[in-house]
Amino acid sequence: MNRKVFTFLRWTAVALIFFFLGKKVAADWQAVRQYEWKINYFWLVFSLFILLGNFVYLSWVWSEILKIFGKNLKLRKAFRISYLSNLARYLPGRIWQYVSLVAMCEREGISKSTSTASFVLSQLINIPAALLLILISGVLPPLARQGWIQDAIWILGGAVTLGALIVISRPKWTEKTLLWLLRKVEKTEPVVALKKTSLAGIFVSYAFGWFLHGAAFFFFVVAVTSSAENFFPIVGAYVAAYLVGYLSVFTPGGLGVREAVLALILSLYFPDSVAILISTLSRIWVVLGETTGVLVAWKL
Repeated sequence: MNRKVFTFLRWTAVALIFFFLGKKVAADWQAVRQYEWKINYFWLVFSLFILLGNFVYLSWVWSEILKIFGKNLKLRKAFRISYLSNLARYLPGRIWQYVSLVAMCEREGISKSTSTASFVLSQLINIPAALLLILISGVLPPLARQGWIQDAIWILGGAVTLGALIVISRPKWTEKTLLWLLRKVEKTEPVVALKKTSLAGIFVSYAFGWFLHGAAFFFFVVAVTSSAENFFPIVGAYVAAYLVGYLSVFTPGGLGVREAVLALILSLYFPDSVAILISTLSRIWVVLGETTGVLVAWKL
């Protein structure tokens, strides 16, 4: 498909998603006006503080992964590389996040094979950690209106848990998977020596990182609605929406997709139109946090 046509279709999809979300809000505008909106600036700043702190924390986790491959990188450089490369997800195609990571690592003397290995390994662990957090948050069962859907959720939960246990408890299998994936993108392979303790530590670290991300969103919700209920479901809702948006290859940075999924889940706890506004405002909140992160990264 022609790149210009693909780009046009991507942004058309984003526009359509926000159009229908906006149409729903307009139809229920009376409910929006009657809702007790109140901005609490303390909780707003607190949520941004957690969000930015989590960016730094996840950079540290990635630097620990690099140590597995024999590379030490100072936290400030790890933050600069991992954070700025992560912003490349807003560009068309998921490849640019990887490309920018490799390019910035090479400037620090880290080979392409090593940076690729760290990226692949982080994805192998990061995504299952997010799925497990979503499952234990309790956000999925309320979405299930029929018994078979609930059964499917538990089956999915068992599969995710089993997959996570295999990744952690069978480091040799994880090594083989990692090397197989590396062969698809690289001709050279780094020396890989994975241990159960290292993999378990990374898995727990990423799960905690997802928890912090969801917690930051919860306090954002508190800041704009004054509602401090349903902590774990709202944490799980944001992680689920973020993950779906991240895995969505059709829209840049999950734009529109994340907001739609988040609005759908939040509608269990807020009026539909209010849930849509919260999810839309959350994008502005994220952009504000990411802009702050960019300013910090460029100074390092």
